Amino acid sequence: MRLLVCTALAIAASFSRTAYAQDGETNDEEAQARFEAGRFAFAGGRFEAALAAFQRAYELSPRGTLLYNIGSAADRIRRDEEALGAFESYLREVPDAANRAEVESRIQVLREQIRRAESAAEPVDRRVARDPADP
Repeated sequence: MRLLVCTALAIAASFSRTAYAQDGETNDEEAQARFEAGRFAFAGGRFEAALAAFQRAYELSPRGTLLYNIGSAADRIRRDEEALGAFESYLREVPDAANRAEVESRIQVLREQIRRAESAAEPVDRRVARDPADP
């Protein structure tokens, strides 16, 4: 949770530091509002709402740090593939992330969960193999 707060502060600071043209300012303000709504929803355990808000913030202002929030919210609601994709993208876009080791660890867990789910979903051939020589 402390890491989420630190990431939230970094994102908030990046919104205020960046100068944009007039259209960009409007998008940036809306992105900031969506991010704040997502942060509030996440803190309240409303992870679906948080995910939607973080995704909208990212659409408006594609800051790599938002991908961590998207991954965290998706992870909480067990959208494993979505969380994995967001975390992997986060590390590509923010290669010097302070929480890199933690995110890499979570990526490994998610990959294993996805692998297990895919294995469980594969149809099992329960037919008994018959020897062709056996009538």
